[in-house]
Amino acid sequence: MQARVQSYRNHLIMLACCTTLGCGGEEGPTETKKEKVTIGWLAKGAKNDFFDLSRHAAALAAQDLASASNREVEVVLLDSDDATADAQKAKVEEAIALGVDALAVSVLDPAVVGPSIDQAVQAGIPVITFDSDAPDSERLSFYGISNKEGAVAAAKLLAEQIGGKGKVAIMTAAGATPGSLSTSQTYKERMSGFEETMAGYPDIQIVSVTTCAKDDETNKAGCTGILEEVMAQHPDVAGWYLARGRVLREAKLETLAPTWSARVLAGEMKVVGFDAPQDALHSVKSGLVQALVTQDYFGWGYDVVTLLFDVVTIDRKLTSFTDSKFDVVCGNNIDQLVSMWDAKDFRSTLTKCDLLK
Repeated sequence: MQARVQSYRNHLIMLACCTTLGCGGEEGPTETKKEKVTIGWLAKGAKNDFFDLSRHAAALAAQDLASASNREVEVVLLDSDDATADAQKAKVEEAIALGVDALAVSVLDPAVVGPSIDQAVQAGIPVITFDSDAPDSERLSFYGISNKEGAVAAAKLLAEQIGGKGKVAIMTAAGATPGSLSTSQTYKERMSGFEETMAGYPDIQIVSVTTCAKDDETNKAGCTGILEEVMAQHPDVAGWYLARGRVLREAKLETLAPTWSARVLAGEMKVVGFDAPQDALHSVKSGLVQALVTQDYFGWGYDVVTLLFDVVTIDRKLTSFTDSKFDVVCGNNIDQLVSMWDAKDFRSTLTKCDLLK
């Protein structure tokens, strides 16, 4: 939805112009000729379909870069069937052993995976993290949105939607031990940004913080059972913040969470949250959520592979944070987003959500 990063294709155009017309001033980056560039790409588990578009986009980037550069470009998908931090750590170590030229990682747990990222960098492999970061590691850059800024925007939206007063419930991601919150940088920022912003609204009270864990997805119908449990405890909740929006991906959400859904559809309760993968869009269209902060799933594959290719071939310099920007999805732009997903084409700009001030 945001503009794609300038890629190697642009670099080739620059070189062609310099060759034809001459270039004054500072010299541009010097190309390092490698006949083949191999980029490892590692998300949060091979069975996690949340990253399907990103995998598609990573492969597409390899094709486009190979065509533009006239060399072989290979993206090696390294996801493990075991979606744990330890398994991800082992996969990073596998990438080092394979001798990839560069590596992309969506980090499950920075404390566990961060040291292996450092090992990759020390072995001469540049690493970009995406979606979830390991900020204390030696990774080259984190590509993604500012989850904290997104959480601030979500908090302000929800506060406005509920008139600046009332009770609010939160659903977030679970940590490694039962009852704990996720230690992922992504969810830490989604929580801190929201709670800090809500502290500025004295008439809003956060009355419940629950987690949606992997076991809950199986045992509680995609975590929708938790929505009903909270509604039974706090029937007068005015708003929900879904830091993890897994429940919105359930096709039968109205049936699985009837009390919760009925209050939202009646306008008695407002909902904002994060993430708008394709199977969650029906919840926006049906009015079960007022607004979602969405990430650049396409860019996690296409842009990250492009950036790493440029780092390897033209020594591209990156800052520690590469901001993909976030979009807010709501009623007036949902049809456009649906069309983008259907086409798997996210090169155009999404119309601004009309709930934003």
